[in-house]
Amino acid sequence: MTYYSNTQYELLKSLSKGDRSRPDLLLEIFGELENRRTTIYDNLVVLQSKGLVEKYRKNDGTQGRPPTMWRIKEKGIIIFKELESKHEEIRFN
Repeated sequence: MTYYSNTQYELLKSLSKGDRSRPDLLLEIFGELENRRTTIYDNLVVLQSKGLVEKYRKNDGTQGRPPTMWRIKEKGIIIFKELESKHEEIRFN
C-alpha cells in the first residue's frame, strides 16, 4: 500500500471540493500564506507524479500571468475516498 501524508490527504480533500490555486490551498489547509508554500507545492508535485492531481493555467482574459490552478483527477478521487474511509476508522477507533 502507498503511504500518503496528512498534508497530501488534506490536499486531496480540498481539491475534491473543486479546483484551487496554491494560495487558496495554503489558506484552507494552514490558514497562512508564507510559511508553508514549499510544503504545499512539494506535496502537490508528489500527488501529480502519482497521477492523482494535475495543474493548469486559468486564463480569464485579463492582463498578466494567468493563475496556476490544481484539480483532482479521477484516480485521485478514488484514492481520496479510500483514505477518507480509513481516516474515519482511525478517528473513531
